[in-house]
Amino acid sequence: MRFRTDFPLQMPSAAQALPGRSQAQVVTNVHHARRRTIQPPFPPDC
Repeated sequence: MRFRTDFPLQMPSAAQALPGRSQAQVVTNVHHARRRTIQPPFPPDC
């Protein structure tokens, strides 16, 4: 619960602090978080 609440606040600051390469990392983290939330074996969007 706490992780889900903190995540949206943490994402923009991380993207602003380290643009470019880090942004890809943030996107990857979001993708992993989504896949972790959505358990069914769907093919990855990206």
